Formats: sequence, structure tokens, C-alpha cells
Amino acid sequence: MKKKIIYLYSHPIQYFAPLSRLLAQSEHFEVLVCYCSDYGVKPYSDKEFNQVIQWDIPLLEGYKSVFLKNYSRNPGIDKGFFGLINLGIFTLLWQQPKSYIIVHGWAYFTHFFTLLIASLLGHKVCLRGESPLSHEMLNSPKKLKLRQFFLSSHSLQRYPSLPFYW
Repeated sequence: MKKKIIYLYSHPIQYFAPLSRLLAQSEHFEVLVCYCSDYGVKPYSDKEFNQVIQWDIPLLEGYKSVFLKNYSRNPGIDKGFFGLINLGIFTLLWQQPKSYIIVHGWAYFTHFFTLLIASLLGHKVCLRGESPLSHEMLNSPKKLKLRQFFLSSHSLQRYPSLPFYW
């Protein structure tokens, strides 16, 4: 029997698409990728690089994916913590058999909501992150303390299905 893996990403990311395709082809896994935004699917203007970005690889082919409705009043991956509020993840996880949920990041409300809901529903939950220290240090001291509290091993150990790795 295939193990079900559900990834939660903020948006399609060009370097994760090949991984999703590879896992979807495996005889060992059934993969579903949930996106909180369609940012990057169409060409977009990148302020940091001062140019239009259009990926030269297919971002959505070769694996199952869904886009979750964003209920944010100010939606977007560049709109801060409340830029992604995808409450539909609750229904999706409720309807799934016990699965492995891999949450990529902790920048948005949806990430924390998913960690909590998936754990309470009995899914196995993993948190993956890659945040440069230079970016983290731009946050306010209050935000850093809150993030440290919620992402500390002590807080995460309250949810028994959430393996925690540093």
C-alpha cells in the first residue's frame, strides 16, 4: 500500500516541481501538493531582480496538485503573516486518510494552522524550513520571540505526531 504524502507550499516553486514529479512516479508514495497561492505560475515582475520571471520548467505537471482558496483580506506571499489564510486545508485534511503532511515554512497563518489541524486530526506532520538568518533578523523582536516560542521543541512536543528536527 502506498504511503500518502501531502505537501503544503505557499506557491509553486521551480526547484520543488521535479521532486514532486519524482515522488509521484514512485510505487511507494501517493503525492498531493497543496498550494496556498498561484504566484509564479504566470510570468511576474520580481522587484529584487528587477526583471520579469517566467520559469522554463513546467511547475504543475506530473503530480496531483490543488490550489487552496485564500481568504486573506490582503492576499499575497509578499503581504506578511496574514497574506495566506487558506482555511480549506482543514476540509482537505479531514477528508484524507492518515497521511504524512510536510509543511514547507512558517511564514504564514496557513502554515501554523496546518501544523495544528493536521496534528489534531492524527496525521504525521513534518515541518521543513529554510530561512536565512539575515532575513530572520529583519523581524521585530516581538515577532522573533513569538516565532521562537511557537517553533521551539518544547511547544512542538505538545503535538505528539509532530516530529521535530533541527
